[in-house]
Amino acid sequence: MPDIKTISQDDLFNLELIQKDKVSDVLFLIGTLIAMYVNSKAEQKILCPEVTQASGDSAVAQATTINELVIVVVLLFLAATIILAYTSSTRLSKLKAEKGKTADQTVINNISGNELVVLGFLIRIVGYITSYVGNRIRADNPI
Repeated sequence: MPDIKTISQDDLFNLELIQKDKVSDVLFLIGTLIAMYVNSKAEQKILCPEVTQASGDSAVAQATTINELVIVVVLLFLAATIILAYTSSTRLSKLKAEKGKTADQTVINNISGNELVVLGFLIRIVGYITSYVGNRIRADNPI
């Protein structure tokens, strides 16, 4: 492992953002594992309804628990996407600050690409918020 004193400021900047991106990856992983559990339970309810009924929980209680877990998944994905949007916009800001007046076409294209990435993350955030609201309504009104 290189000595910290030999790492440039740019590399330290990138390492800090990479660490935040890794936190986002962990949140997505946890959310995905919970989603897999929820889907397995839903599948089990369809394929083996007698086992589900025998567990003693009412159908409404089971639906509420499933809906609440879905909300947790959506919130984890939302948090992870916010982190990714933050790191992408931080990288974009640095790139714009360093571009100078004589930026070549590659740098300009890179900035445009990064702007689209940030826009995509913002759209995803709106989608997750909308999904949260819908799932919250479903959880409050189980069938």
